[in-house]
Amino acid sequence: TITIFFFLMIRRPPRSTLFPYTTLFRSSFIDDRRQLPAKIRLLIHVAVAAGIFFAGIKINFIGDPFHATNFELAQFPTLAFVLTVGWIVIVQNAMNWFDGLKGLAPGVAGIAFLVLGILGVIRPELFFDPAHTSLTFANFFLAGVALGGFWFFWRGKIILGDTGSQIFGFLLAVMSIFSGAKIATTLLVLGLPILDAAVVVGRRILIEKKSPFHGDQKHLHHNLERKIGEQKAVLVLIGISTVLGAIAVFSFGFTKMVSLVVAAIFILGLSVWSEIGRAHV
Repeated sequence: TITIFFFLMIRRPPRSTLFPYTTLFRSSFIDDRRQLPAKIRLLIHVAVAAGIFFAGIKINFIGDPFHATNFELAQFPTLAFVLTVGWIVIVQNAMNWFDGLKGLAPGVAGIAFLVLGILGVIRPELFFDPAHTSLTFANFFLAGVALGGFWFFWRGKIILGDTGSQIFGFLLAVMSIFSGAKIATTLLVLGLPILDAAVVVGRRILIEKKSPFHGDQKHLHHNLERKIGEQKAVLVLIGISTVLGAIAVFSFGFTKMVSLVVAAIFILGLSVWSEIGRAHV
């Protein structure tokens, strides 16, 4: 359903995006059944993101919050390629890693899609652009899919799996580029999964001296679950994502950067607090 509506609601989708998308879907489905090696998964993810870049969906500029201007990347294609591929791979894997509690990934993804849709309505340069109308509808539809099914995921009646979480992350990364949302906006609303992934990778490499792809039960959501229970942990984390999403919608320029820094400090503090609690369990 998500696949069909994603390509039907965008009036002028590059047809070449269909192959990367279906490649990711197939590889994630196989991974759910056979557990593909981490290096193979990463290679597929990079290839899929590269396919999206060459289909014309790429980061074209970086905002400068200090001067309210944009740094164009048209003359720096290599930098645009690295940023686009890195962004897609990071977001989709951050969402996958954050799928550790029932309903968490769909809830956070739903909030993020909702924010992208709202931005398409309140930002004049997007609202009055006919090319973005279908993108705004697509974001609202994807938000409805994720949040509409939240109850069933939260109660454990439906299992998302790697296929679902990877697709949600992939669509969030692509739609944030495709619909003209600034990276700082998406970073803010997805602050929880992205910063959790950064903390986990840093801990595994610098402290535990092991592969960053070696799974464990030490993520923020796992530690919070041990302190307050799974369902409460899910609601708390989705609540935080909702607050971050509201900030992303109503903050601009330098204020948004300050909000991003404050949110990062808060999330890192929450991670430390939950980790200390885990040590005493």
